Amino acid sequence: MAHYDYVVSYDVIEHVEDPRKFMVELTGLLRPGGHLTIGTPRAEGVNLQRKHDLVLHPPYHRHILSENVLLLLGRQNGLAPEDVYRKSLFDSLIPTVNWRFIAEYVEQNDGLFDAAIEPPRPWMVLTSPRLLALAFLGSFVPRGDNMVISFRK
Repeated sequence: MAHYDYVVSYDVIEHVEDPRKFMVELTGLLRPGGHLTIGTPRAEGVNLQRKHDLVLHPPYHRHILSENVLLLLGRQNGLAPEDVYRKSLFDSLIPTVNWRFIAEYVEQNDGLFDAAIEPPRPWMVLTSPRLLALAFLGSFVPRGDNMVISFRK
């Protein structure tokens, strides 16, 4: 079996049948001293009051892990946590490329995730002060419903 210096798993662990087994498999891919980075929805940030919560994404997300559980899974596999980010990979300084904007944009499109991958509707953004502000500033106010944890073996 090949061993790697760096393994990245983003938006995967919430889909697998057995997250413990998945962590064992990922850890087995690492060389000693190797890094594992996992990005996934964060249970602490789930808001059941939201009309449409993209983090839950039923029926595709089988597990929404808490930060403590993901850290525990890492420790159980001999991994030491190095960094914890409570934000999405999509939180960038590029206008409209941030999770808060994307979630609000989808919400304003009746919660249909297809809106995020269909051709953009610039008129919707330009006529919504909230969307316009989030387009530029959303990455500075992460929703806290995603996490990225980096481990070292």
